[in-house]
Amino acid sequence: MTTIFLCHASDDKPIAEPIQLALSSAGYEVFYDENSLPPGGDYHDRIYRAIMKCDLFIFLISEASIAPGRYTLTELAFARRKWPSPVNRVLPVNLESIPTRDIPHYLTAVTILSVKGSPAAEVRQSAEVLLSIQRKKKRKLWFMVAAALGSIILVISFMVFRSQGPDPEQVPNEDALISESRGPLPANGYVKFTSDPSDYIGQGKEHNFSDKNGIFSIVGDKNSISINFEGDDHWSFDFAAPRDKELTVGEYWSAQRAAFNNPVKPGIDISGAGRGCNRISGKFDITQIEFLDSNTPIRFAAEFEQHCEEGESKLIGIIDIAVKNGPTKPLSGPSR
Repeated sequence: MTTIFLCHASDDKPIAEPIQLALSSAGYEVFYDENSLPPGGDYHDRIYRAIMKCDLFIFLISEASIAPGRYTLTELAFARRKWPSPVNRVLPVNLESIPTRDIPHYLTAVTILSVKGSPAAEVRQSAEVLLSIQRKKKRKLWFMVAAALGSIILVISFMVFRSQGPDPEQVPNEDALISESRGPLPANGYVKFTSDPSDYIGQGKEHNFSDKNGIFSIVGDKNSISINFEGDDHWSFDFAAPRDKELTVGEYWSAQRAAFNNPVKPGIDISGAGRGCNRISGKFDITQIEFLDSNTPIRFAAEFEQHCEEGESKLIGIIDIAVKNGPTKPLSGPSR
């Protein structure tokens, strides 16, 4: 069943309820409140799992939902972690004619639905359009997979009768394959960080992630990079330059929470194991960064420091990641 996560502030529940009913009546499973969340675990973990499971994320924009410190912003960060690009996956709904300049940048990357009549009817209609696009893309993908499998079978059959190997000019090189990708790329490397005992993210423990205990991937562009690690838990390491700037080797001070940072400030967001911060301050120092083409990151190395909820407790660490089979390799481990 297609699942939808309806993100809203508690203040907007009178508007959210009819929307939830309209979507449910259309046959969708809607994660709407605590009663509709997956059972087990604490509330934060259940929210995270529900968002990771959903096919569409709807964010009801209001003064309450985008106010600093509201949990809706944490939910939005989870959605961004799942979909670095919100296109056809995130539906922002402006309930109160909030100016675009006040709306989180991630939401402004797609068309925002400005409600003029019935919120329930308009949201349901827009949701069905986006979900229809998703279904068409899935059908197209399956067709392409079937066509590719057919081509592979034909090639193998042909090669059985050939006495010589394939023409090297017909074989795509690894750089070309990486260049054509626009999604997360598998990567090698390591992350090591520790924190004060009172830090919410690090919990005062030393964390070491490498290819030996999980899988890395990297996605982003020249403005922002997100590195994900899948091991016993999911972890995300996000770094961003100020708006319209490119990430380069050097120090970035006065960083704020990535995706919600002031346009003139850099962004950082270290989170994982179901734990995230609403407000972040910090800094990072990029020591290595490379791009294969105009927008594909293939190498990132940096030292970083993060303060959750802008408090005194800190988390400090080092990261060095490179795309698998790419032209550069990460170091084998921290040098210090």
